[in-house]
Amino acid sequence: MGIPSMNHPPATSLLMWVLLSVVCYLYYPAAGGPYVVDDIPNLVENDSLVLKDIRLDSLRQAALSSPASRFHRPLAMLSFAANYTLAGDKSRLAVKITNIFLHLLTGLGIYLLTAGLLPKLLNQSELPDVPYQVRITALLVTGFWLLHPLFVSTVLYSIQRMAILCTLFTIYGCLFYLKLRCRLLEQDRGMAGLILGCTLFTLLASPREFGLMYAL
Repeated sequence: MGIPSMNHPPATSLLMWVLLSVVCYLYYPAAGGPYVVDDIPNLVENDSLVLKDIRLDSLRQAALSSPASRFHRPLAMLSFAANYTLAGDKSRLAVKITNIFLHLLTGLGIYLLTAGLLPKLLNQSELPDVPYQVRITALLVTGFWLLHPLFVSTVLYSIQRMAILCTLFTIYGCLFYLKLRCRLLEQDRGMAGLILGCTLFTLLASPREFGLMYAL
């Protein structure tokens, strides 16, 4: 069985939209909050992130501009450069709104991963309406993730986008593995894509690149 699609009954889809809206409503008032602590050297004092032109040299300089680590976390820094260049200044709102969006995108991945894994743990011949139960359970898990107070400081602490990206790529890497593993078992094809994809997601989610999980 593959990963469930997003073509769900209206009630389930509506609950998902309500959940995402509630998360946005709760986080948005703090999106204009100040930069703090490590935000200052990494973002406020980092003029390389406001690109005057899009050239390979300027992109490389922005990607490697973080003083926080010898690994520089280039993908996270490029995302900050995109925020500032599009906004025209070092906008706190643009950065924090992007962090909130990435948090929501991670939550969607949690939902899809949970909904993909649960049917494999259940005996569908003994339980009525398993697909609906799976979707509701996945929504509850997603809600717990998105609304957990542990992640408030990470989402709204601008520089912690490094940790958010680490988690995002970890979740979608697991989702990618599940999808291609199912295809491999059902159709006996996709091994090359499975190996290449898992390698790519592992590199993107590397703790040396982005930090550990939200809690760290």
